[in-house]
Amino acid sequence: MPDDAYPDVDERDYDEELEQPVVPRLGSRRWWWIAAAVLVPAVALLAWIGVQNATDVITHRVINYRVADDRSVMVDFEVTRPRGWTVSCEVEALDVRFAPVGTAHVRVTADDRQDTTRTRTTLRTTSRAVTGTVKLCTRV
Repeated sequence: MPDDAYPDVDERDYDEELEQPVVPRLGSRRWWWIAAAVLVPAVALLAWIGVQNATDVITHRVINYRVADDRSVMVDFEVTRPRGWTVSCEVEALDVRFAPVGTAHVRVTADDRQDTTRTRTTLRTTSRAVTGTVKLCTRV
């Protein structure tokens, strides 16, 4: 083949490409160490928050309710909270459309001997209720 069949190539173009600075790349092991350094404390923090939220929990459960007449309903409920805490519970009476027809705030006093306290309250209502329930309990 004759020499004129190939185009003239300047060798300096290739040399310039080879002289470009190389970008340092982190190896895959280094990325694993960085990910572990970020994820391990994050998971530990989330676990700690979960344990803290689970230990100071107030729960309530309606045991029984009885509609006494068109103007009152009696609600028996149980509150579980950490020992020594005084709790205020909002008890509601609801009508057939689930609209509140009576509300009362019941204080459950602190007890150092037991976590669970059973309480009974009678709510006055504006019209006939079909159910009685505990809406919310909070620490006082």
